[in-house]
Amino acid sequence: MWLPEKVYLSLPWVYVAIGLLFFVGVYYIDQRDFLSGFYFAIGMVSITCGLIVHYLRVNAPAHNDAESDGDSAPG
Repeated sequence: MWLPEKVYLSLPWVYVAIGLLFFVGVYYIDQRDFLSGFYFAIGMVSITCGLIVHYLRVNAPAHNDAESDGDSAPG
């Protein structure tokens, strides 16, 4: 499945936004409700994953098409 570049590059921030919405949901449904722990955990996981994906994309080495041809022998 191919995504447009703008959508692909914005996905980590969408994950972070979803996590923040879950945090807001904890306060909206009341902290004593049994779902608040679930909302908090999903929010933390979403924010953490979004930041990790963003960090890995920023620090990834540049993709070089010449190296990915597979024509050259390793070593």
